[in-house]
Amino acid sequence: MKSFAILSFLALAEAKQVNIVWNDCGAAHGKTTSLSPQTIMLGTTTTVTGSGTVDVVVSGGQYEIAVKAGIFRKKLTGNVCEPLKITIPMGVGTISWPGLKCPVAAGAVSIPVEVTLSRKIPKQLMSATATATAKETNGDDLLCMQMSTSVSETQEDEVAPEGGWPAEVVV
Repeated sequence: MKSFAILSFLALAEAKQVNIVWNDCGAAHGKTTSLSPQTIMLGTTTTVTGSGTVDVVVSGGQYEIAVKAGIFRKKLTGNVCEPLKITIPMGVGTISWPGLKCPVAAGAVSIPVEVTLSRKIPKQLMSATATATAKETNGDDLLCMQMSTSVSETQEDEVAPEGGWPAEVVV
């Protein structure tokens, strides 16, 4: 049997908000122009809206979202016209979006996403990166957006989880 200390993984960040930095990574038929707000308050539900343009009618297609946070890696794929709800592991929260109302006309597009994050998140999950891409049914690129999250250094404090720190976990 091996023993593994897990104190550092169980450290929780006592932060008030998560900051989002984003950039458009280029797609043939779409451009992301804004993401608002660029902070998410912990312990609440925040609607984050991505806005941009497409120069073609979007009748359907597929998305891919790749997320990295601490030791977690997740790749999601699905239909851009269908709703999606992601449950983030370890009680961190949920992310939901209603899907596009296909067909979407060429021009301005805004996509609201509801993000609910716990008030206390394992420190290693506070910093995450994600890349979201979407392709039209014919394979043409519609979206490429990269995002990263972080917490302000002045907001981080380690706090013990309820019941105190375990000395170690025996596996």
